[in-house]
Amino acid sequence: MARIATHKKLIINNVTVTNDLASFLPPVMKKKMADRKGSLVGGKRFVKYEAPEWEAKVEGVADDVILSCMKDGKKTIVKYVEIGDDDGVPYKVEHVMTGETEFNGGESEVGGDLIQSSIKGVSVDKYRHTYNGETLTDYDIGTGDYLIGGQRHDNRLK
Repeated sequence: MARIATHKKLIINNVTVTNDLASFLPPVMKKKMADRKGSLVGGKRFVKYEAPEWEAKVEGVADDVILSCMKDGKKTIVKYVEIGDDDGVPYKVEHVMTGETEFNGGESEVGGDLIQSSIKGVSVDKYRHTYNGETLTDYDIGTGDYLIGGQRHDNRLK
């Protein structure tokens, strides 16, 4: 068996997108590595994480969703919630992002299907990812507090 989502919703500044949500790709914390010099055998060392982005695809989106994506700038709050079944075990996943978003209108395919557009988080200043209530990732760039993949990274400037 596999993970089966039974309910998905995306909330952008209190505007809920449920039925029109086609897909959601959460922020990915990708490590940035640097070459380790001065040794016979080269190596790499962890430097930082790349700036994460997220994306949601929506169909036939309403104007209030578009306005919500644009009106608050870096203070835009987006929450994605998914509830389902993972091999007989119920689960709940939440992603909460704060930051700049952009809306890209799409085009309708031949046959009169709904227009599919994308909403992207292009600057994520705060991010919290939980699975069944357990926090996996929680960071705030403004305060320098980072918990990524269960590992705490201290702010070196504090």
